[in-house]
Amino acid sequence: MDSEIKVNIGKYIDGELQGDALVQFEKLLKTDKAIQQEVHFQQEVIQSLQAKNEFENEKEDLVSFLDGLEQNVDLSDNIENADDLESTPNNTISTQSTILKKLIPFATLAAAAATLLIIWSPWQADVSNTQFADSYFKTYVLETNMDDAAALNTYFKSGKFAYDDGVYLDAEKHFENYLEIKPTNKKVLLAKGNCEFHLGKFEEAIQTFKQVVSSKTVYSNGGNWYLALSYLKKDSVKEAKSALLQINEQSEYAQQAKQLLEQLNN
Repeated sequence: MDSEIKVNIGKYIDGELQGDALVQFEKLLKTDKAIQQEVHFQQEVIQSLQAKNEFENEKEDLVSFLDGLEQNVDLSDNIENADDLESTPNNTISTQSTILKKLIPFATLAAAAATLLIIWSPWQADVSNTQFADSYFKTYVLETNMDDAAALNTYFKSGKFAYDDGVYLDAEKHFENYLEIKPTNKKVLLAKGNCEFHLGKFEEAIQTFKQVVSSKTVYSNGGNWYLALSYLKKDSVKEAKSALLQINEQSEYAQQAKQLLEQLNN
């Protein structure tokens, strides 16, 4: 699946595709099973995350309910031990019976609430760290300026052609050859790291993105973003969070980084 289709999938799900682009994509969606599966997967991830957020919003109400129940139980103890209650057998039985009748509905609801708190975690079952990474990952767009000397390089042109066509193994090789000549090109490093991500070479991707991050340039934000996603593919959540925290608030990656960080912290 080439990078343009992946970008369009994201736009389609977000409702950003319009006009002819939307018509063409929907035609492709009807016939291409791989695209259908990717759209379905991303929609399931989004729905699961929404369920998680809704649960978190209601969690405080459930906790308050349980606190109220505890206070009711304490109140019943006070009534049972009050000095001003008549101690005749009939009154005692009647009082205890009334208390039990009042507490039974609370106990039933408490059991249900406790069960809900314990087992209702759909995001934990459905969304793993690697699925988080897949749902957020969008292939880096390697652009070429007319005055960019790299555009004149054979390795760069061959690599970009393969990269844009989704042939990531070939693209990776061309970018490696290019970086032997000019190892400091951050755009090519980001593209190479994306190739490694697509190929499942997550440890190599981590090392590549670290080179971008260490440059302390405008590309470092992108390096940290893709570094975090690569760490998630290896279930290294602590390292992923650390990378996300390094992304500048003014960066194009800032909003996604903040959202992902909140989800990882919950």
